[in-house]
Amino acid sequence: MHGKVIGVYGPSGTSFVLGELLKGVKDVQIQMTTNNERLMLMLNAGRFGRDGLVVLNSDVARHLTTHNASYRVRRAGHLAEISYGIGFSRKKVSQAQFAAFAQGLRQLTEQGRIAAILQTHGLKPAEH
Repeated sequence: MHGKVIGVYGPSGTSFVLGELLKGVKDVQIQMTTNNERLMLMLNAGRFGRDGLVVLNSDVARHLTTHNASYRVRRAGHLAEISYGIGFSRKKVSQAQFAAFAQGLRQLTEQGRIAAILQTHGLKPAEH
């Protein structure tokens, strides 16, 4: 990674993980952008150098490359597993509202409806 310019969507969990993994690596530059599609366009245009790299969520990358054939990219490897969650503000969402949401989400998951929705987008449901 020495001497590389690496593009990443951020600030995000992905950019944080990348930054943590590259601590201590000299002469590496992380360039953040707030739009994944723009990130891919920058990569295609050579904005990250001749051997440019971007770090993307694999599901996002698959979606972008499936819907835009002009992205001439290939997967270079796996960086890290990242888990995502759903957060609610305690100031705006009551305990009763949160409980109703959690119950509804649990029911949809048990019925297989969440998995079915995700699969239509080429995504895998989280293990629980």
